[in-house]
Amino acid sequence: MTKRRQPNVGRAAALVLDFRDSMLFPTRPDRSPQSRLAEMSNPTISQQEARRLALHCSGLLGNSNWPKTVKRSNHSVEAAAAVARMGYLQLDTIPISGARSHGLVLASRLPNYRAADAENLLGATDSLFEYWGHEVSWLPLSLYGALEFRRQEFHHLPWWSDMVKEHPQWVEEIMSRIEDEGPLCSRDFKGDVADGSWYSRPSRRVLAALWSSGELAVHNRIGFERHFDLTERVIPLKDCPALPEAEGVALLLESAAALHGWATPTTLCETYRLRRNRHAVAEALAMLFESGRLQLCDLVTQDGQRVAGTIRPEDLESAATLTGARGPRGVLLSPFDPLVWDRKRAALLFGFEAIMEFFKPAAQRQYGYYCLPVLSGEHLVSRVDLRADRKGGTFEVLARHDVAAHAQRAAGALPVALARHEKAVGLQLQ
Repeated sequence: MTKRRQPNVGRAAALVLDFRDSMLFPTRPDRSPQSRLAEMSNPTISQQEARRLALHCSGLLGNSNWPKTVKRSNHSVEAAAAVARMGYLQLDTIPISGARSHGLVLASRLPNYRAADAENLLGATDSLFEYWGHEVSWLPLSLYGALEFRRQEFHHLPWWSDMVKEHPQWVEEIMSRIEDEGPLCSRDFKGDVADGSWYSRPSRRVLAALWSSGELAVHNRIGFERHFDLTERVIPLKDCPALPEAEGVALLLESAAALHGWATPTTLCETYRLRRNRHAVAEALAMLFESGRLQLCDLVTQDGQRVAGTIRPEDLESAATLTGARGPRGVLLSPFDPLVWDRKRAALLFGFEAIMEFFKPAAQRQYGYYCLPVLSGEHLVSRVDLRADRKGGTFEVLARHDVAAHAQRAAGALPVALARHEKAVGLQLQ
């Protein structure tokens, strides 16, 4: 373990400027002498330390503050607490493996959690809300005020604002009916013409625009269909004050850092899709560095290369204590899991190629339509392509691709992971 140094605000400030100018941090060949000197002065973390820290922070390393088992009496409370610890839970529509992504993410972290329970989580707790986080996500209410800048952005984005301007009759009907009748879904609004896609109906587009800009909020989902209500009837606005953009972005970046442990600024920004907010990100980073809530830290690879990144001071200290912690014997992860959606990060920390191929024609797929990575201990050892038959009560493994360096470990991990998946999705392996 490399000796830790106290954060240096001057070094941080120099690299904030690099960030602002290049957008995504200092591995450029034209770095200034000041930036190169700052890089060499940064504290460091090894690949193994960063890998274990990533598992620890995202709830996959036997964390003591995550439930060892989920009790049916308070499974919604425990699941909502898990979302709050991660910072967001991305939603996805594809259930081909037996459950949608949000159910898989929770089931991989909460033993005995039933993935189907995730479908009703928003309506079962008052501590989460749905919004644009890492794509459409459920997020803790503590982040509602931080996303005010995004709601304001949607007021001015052409496609979304045009929906409201071009269809004032729909705005009036939607707002009036929801105010009078309570939560409604898109199917409650008849009479518009569709071409087959979800957003083809004007009522659906206007509902999405009003939700994105904050006039409406998602009350719950029934059968994965959103039911919208007036925001003030869903969100306790007096407890969620709007934050200035830089402060909101700083809170999001800090949340991302808490989820990932060590991370490049690219990963921090992409966690909450902040690339378009580059100036606010630079200002937020400066605030975080100056306050000591975030500091620079270089990851040193096995061949001695340095990768610039950031880390919370408390996580840098705790990284040294994780040497004896163990990950799961075997568990399947969603392809949208916070641990793997960043392909470069997955390759750097785990030597794992994390790709999603469901948008590719079948003949062009290397691994399969919806492959789930297999985590064993601190390694991603395999990937499996699953297909569920809900009516038949089974699922089958269409394809399996082990990571060559971990083939022996994969042989022992996969039966354990599939057995856990059986319980999570309520289906039998075929």
